[in-house]
Amino acid sequence: MLKLLGAATAIAMTMATGASAQTPAVSTGELQMGDRWTYASRDEITGQDLPTFTHTVTDVTPTEIGIRLTKPGKPNGYITYDRAWNMKSNGPWHYMPNNGFGIKEPLTVGMAWKIKASETNSTNNASWNRSGDVKVLAQENITTKAGVFSTFEIESTIRAESINDPTRKVQLIQRTWYAPAIGHWVKQALELRADGILRDKKSEELIACSVKAAGQECGGLHE
Repeated sequence: MLKLLGAATAIAMTMATGASAQTPAVSTGELQMGDRWTYASRDEITGQDLPTFTHTVTDVTPTEIGIRLTKPGKPNGYITYDRAWNMKSNGPWHYMPNNGFGIKEPLTVGMAWKIKASETNSTNNASWNRSGDVKVLAQENITTKAGVFSTFEIESTIRAESINDPTRKVQLIQRTWYAPAIGHWVKQALELRADGILRDKKSEELIACSVKAAGQECGGLHE
């Protein structure tokens, strides 16, 4: 059911080339074609490791960021974000104006904002209205296999109702640890409930990256 909301990380080993907490911030305006971030993912209900995946920047325009989603043995997926990492489209799902899970630069602890949007699926004509709240909870250092990062912890709570069947209601709580040093998140935790019942719980954690504006790779990512 995570697909309904467009959704879709092991404490670190010794890092040879991590992005440190002192690394200057990389704004989304500095991202370039070929920048990429690779994540480990985990099913937190079963404890099972899920396939790794990579986000690769395919294009950057004044208003959008194009991402190629790569998973081993799977066809490539393509996601379009705005310049604040709000998702605008993901496969058949389209969001107006966006899915609301982005950031607001410059981030500061205590910032809060509202989400109001709609989403449609061009394959099955499903339509949902969503509303929610976002808050920047804390600033903290996070250690992953990719290195040590200064992050902002952002909690987004989304409530969605099916336009076709208003009795269908879901809630998605997403926690994102966004690292300005690499212009992307290093960790996410997703929890999906339908009619109050937990249906899915997953996590993602950065294991490697290559961001040209940061001037270095993290986690030993090589071609």
